[in-house]
Amino acid sequence: MILGDNVGEHIFDYMFIEVLQELYPNVNYTYMVRGKPIINDVTIKEAKEAGFDTLCNLVDSGVDTPGFAYNRASKEAQDLFDTADLVISKGMGNYECLTPSHRKNICFLLKVKCQVVGNSLNKEIGDIICKID
Repeated sequence: MILGDNVGEHIFDYMFIEVLQELYPNVNYTYMVRGKPIINDVTIKEAKEAGFDTLCNLVDSGVDTPGFAYNRASKEAQDLFDTADLVISKGMGNYECLTPSHRKNICFLLKVKCQVVGNSLNKEIGDIICKID
């Protein structure tokens, strides 16, 4: 499962999933997006325009915050999140909402944009992070 972040970046996410499908063809891929427009986060509208609905399982999380807030997600989104073998969480908002999380096997991909997040990761503002919990 990949938790989407920003519009525009979702085009790279699409290509990333295409590459993963070539490397690991017998895996079910899910791309989860925000429930409604928040800041510049990708929603079902942009994901469908990019063709995610024909590429993989596309899910509207139901979340209306700038990060995947598990307790605000739809039952379907919670179930998918809980049962995915691996969650790739993109962006600082998802990191903030999912730290800590009740589950393991979350790969956080983000750029540190504030000192609070930097301190939690022992990193500097501007650092690019790939962290697996």
